[in-house]
Amino acid sequence: MTTLHDRLAELADDAPPGGPDANLWDRGRHLHRRRQVGTAVIVAVVVLTVGALGAADWMRSRPAPRPADSAPALPDRIWAPSPWLPGTGETGPLGQLAAVQFAERGSWTGTDRGLVGISATAGEYRFLDLPDATEDEVALSPDGGHVAYWYTGEARESPNSDTGPVVGVAVYDTTSGEVLRHPVPTDHGLAADSLAWADPDRLVFSHLQYLGGDTDSEMAQHTANDDSGLRIWVPETGAEDDSLLALGDGFTVESSTGRGQLLLNGPDGPAFVDLDHPADAVSFVMPMKLASGSAAVDDTGSRVAWPYGTSNPNRIVVGLVRDGERVNFEDVPRSGHTFHVWAWLDEERVAAVRRVGSDFVDASLFAIDVRTGDSAELVRFPPGTYGSQTQLATDLLDEPTVFRDAPPRPLDPRVMTGMLVAVVAGGLGVLVLWRRRVRP
Repeated sequence: MTTLHDRLAELADDAPPGGPDANLWDRGRHLHRRRQVGTAVIVAVVVLTVGALGAADWMRSRPAPRPADSAPALPDRIWAPSPWLPGTGETGPLGQLAAVQFAERGSWTGTDRGLVGISATAGEYRFLDLPDATEDEVALSPDGGHVAYWYTGEARESPNSDTGPVVGVAVYDTTSGEVLRHPVPTDHGLAADSLAWADPDRLVFSHLQYLGGDTDSEMAQHTANDDSGLRIWVPETGAEDDSLLALGDGFTVESSTGRGQLLLNGPDGPAFVDLDHPADAVSFVMPMKLASGSAAVDDTGSRVAWPYGTSNPNRIVVGLVRDGERVNFEDVPRSGHTFHVWAWLDEERVAAVRRVGSDFVDASLFAIDVRTGDSAELVRFPPGTYGSQTQLATDLLDEPTVFRDAPPRPLDPRVMTGMLVAVVAGGLGVLVLWRRRVRP
């Protein structure tokens, strides 16, 4: 009779020889260590790469050290800013400005036209976040303390949405960030016309009224009339002055001395007016039609300078102004390649924008002696802009220009985010493949 013991013995005799691998435990520990080391290396590479990208972005975004005792001055060069500079809404006001310039401003959905402010004391660049601003004309005050602009809001009737609608003029304080508004009653919206500072306190502006809004005909939406005439507003007190209305309709501001005098363009020609004596406006006849923003008059109203002819750039000519008479002019020697005359610096020199070199790309602001043509470079503008996108605090033209570092150039956050996502996703992919590969 076969017992259970006999059967187990037979099974034991039939079992193959051998037993557990004596190195199994060591092999398992070695495999575990390989997976841990590989995982740590992959994670470390991802962390270091992310850190390197962050450090690169921080280095590109970091502003240059600010001088401790820097006095307000114009920079000797205006740089083309990065579209990804921060705005004053994030960082706060810049303080007194040396200049403003229009530039492309980046966002997650694309780019728009923005306004960059340049600090007069530190040379920092930031986008100015002006509440409800339009993309129309702005005006920097002569002392760099205020920026005037047209703002949008609610119209009384159907709004002309294609233009905002524009409902008034606002002034931004570059030190406090405060905004003062001067609303203008409008049914559909305003068509901006002139906007200029006569001096650091008085703003001169004019506008038209659109005849139709969104519910009106296309013709009405694109037609504006009812000239407001030139009006004066003092933002600090809120006072309004309509003394320039006596000049009549159709006048626009050609240039300002920044000291209370204006060169105007009117239906019958130019005129010089001192805001402290508006009744003594002097009208005169130019030998040609002035291009907008191309001429400057001295603060006595006795001399005007502009690029001659209809081609631009051209030489500078200077003429004596006499009431009711035609201006007779003389050439300024060696003044060719001038785009426009910015201002009179003193009795003998004007500030004018001229081409630099022969490639038609670079232009600078020069101080030019109207008697001899001797010139000295003051401010270099970004290539291809010819100073047309920049406004300077003209009170600072009396001071020597100073060297300022180029503004930071932050990375496009969309590219930065894409690179970070790619690094993390790639690291996770490599980690999964590694752990699958290193297994029993």
